[in-house]
Formats: sequence, structure tokens, C-alpha cells
Amino acid sequence: MEERDKDLSPEEIAAEKEFEHEEPADKPADRRFVGTLFIVLALGLAIGGGVYLKLKEREHYRLGERITFLERLGAKMVEARRWDEADLAYKELEQLKPGIEIAVVGRRSIEAGMEEEQRQFVGYWSGQALAEFEAGRLDEAAAAARKVLDKYPNQKEVAVLFDKIDQARSTQAREALVEAATTAIQKRRWDEAEAKAKQLASSFPGDPEGNVLLSDVKAGREKEARDHARAKELFAAAKVRDQGAFDRDALEWLREATGLTPDDAEIGHLYKEMAYYTRTLKVPGD
Repeated sequence: MEERDKDLSPEEIAAEKEFEHEEPADKPADRRFVGTLFIVLALGLAIGGGVYLKLKEREHYRLGERITFLERLGAKMVEARRWDEADLAYKELEQLKPGIEIAVVGRRSIEAGMEEEQRQFVGYWSGQALAEFEAGRLDEAAAAARKVLDKYPNQKEVAVLFDKIDQARSTQAREALVEAATTAIQKRRWDEAEAKAKQLASSFPGDPEGNVLLSDVKAGREKEARDHARAKELFAAAKVRDQGAFDRDALEWLREATGLTPDDAEIGHLYKEMAYYTRTLKVPGD
């Protein structure tokens, strides 16, 4: 050994000694550690795989439950005609399981149901509106037609009917104003008549009837003022002639005065009083 060392360089001698002091790499303890570690890893993988499979199984079960629930919910909402809620149920079904047949069928059921509901609703209320219109109950007819147009504004036939109702209501309102103004003129209620005539003129611009009625009111007031003045003259003349006895001329004046101002209590009272006076008959004159 010593003779061999003499033939080696100092660096080779040092390397050989270092190699002699190294421990073997595959001691029994190391092999046991590696085996234990392998077993632990294998058990971990097995347990993890089992847990993963269990979670997947549970997730699949919950998905199935949710799908079943949504199928039943969608069907109930369609039956109850709660279209928005039914649509939400089928949308979620499609998200959970794209292409699922029940969602396709459900959407078709919603469309068919909505069309049927629209037909029934429009048919009932448009029929009601037409019946009320033909009966002359225009406010009720307009209310029924408005129900349809508020919910389904594209119903052209109902829109046409509503326009007819509106025109009829306008005509009816005009006729009512004309009648009210005319009646007030006949009863000499000039303020009321003037108010109705002005309302007619403002509500229906260009309608000549309003101006005609206003002219009648003005003429009526002027005539009433003249009649009142004439009645007062006749009353004054008759009162001068009142001597507690029958007076033909005075009685005729009062009769004319009451015709001109029938609401004048003073003239009416004197006329009744003089009408009861004793009449003296001249024979053979009278």
C-alpha cells in the first residue's frame, strides 16, 4: 500500500482517502425510509382519489336534484301562467345541461301559452269595448279598449275602435255643452249660458256654434235689460192709477209688465192685488 502510495501524486492520495471515509449510499435505514414514504404517498393518493370521487358523485347527485326541481318548477309556472318565472327556470336548466329537451319543450309551452292568453284577453276586452260602444256607454267602452292597448299596444283593430270611441265622446261632450248653454239661455240664466258657450268655443276651436251661443247670450241680456226697463215704466204708471178699484188700463199694463219680467215679485204682487178689485159693470155699456 505504501509502495503504491509512493507512485501516486499528493492530490490522488487525498481523493482516495476521502473516498475511503464515505459511508455506503444504500444503508438499510435509508431503504426503510424510502419504502415508508412511498406507502404514505400511495395512501394519500388513494384517499385523495376517493374523496374526489365522492365529491364528484355528490355534485352529480345535487345537479340531478336541481334539474328535477327546475323541471317541476317550470311546468308549474307555465300552468300558473307566470311566464317570467317559467322562463328563468328553463334558462337555468339550459345552463346546467345545454341542449336538454325539457327546456326546449318548456320554452315552446311558454310561447304557446302567452299567445293563447293574449287571444283570450284581447278577445274578451275588445268585445266588451265594442258592446259598450254600440250601447252608447262611451266611458265604459274607452276603459275596456284601454285595457287592451295598455297591455298589447300593437292591436290595430282595438286602436281603431278606441279612436272611434274618442271621437264619439268628443261629439257627445260638444252636444252636451250646446244643450246646456241653450237650456240656460231659455231660462235666462245668462252667466251659466255664457260659461257653457265659452267652454264650447275653447274646447272645439273653429266650431261656429260657440260664437252663435255667445251672441244669443249677449242679445238675451240686452233684451232682458230693455224688458226690465219697460216693465218698470208700466209698473210705475199702474201704481199711480191704483186707487183700490178696478182699472182696466192699469191691469193691462201690469199684465204686460209681468210678461216682460216674470220673476219680479213687486210687479207680480201688485198685479194680483189689482186683479181682485171689484169690477163695476155698466149696463148696457159693458
